[in-house]
Amino acid sequence: VWFIDLETNSWSAVDTYGKVPMARGGQSVTLVGSRLIMFGGEDNKRRLLSDLHVLDLETMIWEEVKTEKGGPAPRYDHSAAVYAEHYLLIFGGSSHSTCFNDLYLLDLQSLEWSQPDTLKVHI
Repeated sequence: VWFIDLETNSWSAVDTYGKVPMARGGQSVTLVGSRLIMFGGEDNKRRLLSDLHVLDLETMIWEEVKTEKGGPAPRYDHSAAVYAEHYLLIFGGSSHSTCFNDLYLLDLQSLEWSQPDTLKVHI
C-alpha cells in the first residue's frame, strides 16, 4: 500500500498487517469511513477474482471478508461506489470472454449481496 503526501507530493510505502491480499490488477478500492474495501480483479496468472478485503486505515490490518452467496461473478475493471456508508455497489467489468452490464449491492452490515431491478428505473 502506498500513500501520497499531498503537501509534498511524495509517495511512501506503508506496512500493513493481517491477511494481506494477493497481488492483482483491475480491482476496485472504495473508501468507507476509515476503511478501504477492495473487490475482485485479476491475479498475476490471469485468474479472475471475486473476493472482498478490507483494510482498516487506523490499524493498517487487512481482513478477508466472507460474504453471503449470490454476489457478482469474478471480474476485473469494474466500477465501485459506496452509497450512504452502508452499501457497496459493483457495476460492469469484464471476464476474459465478456463485458458485464450488471449491478450488485453489498449491504456492508449484513454482508448480503442483492441485485436491484434496474429495468424498472426511469431517469
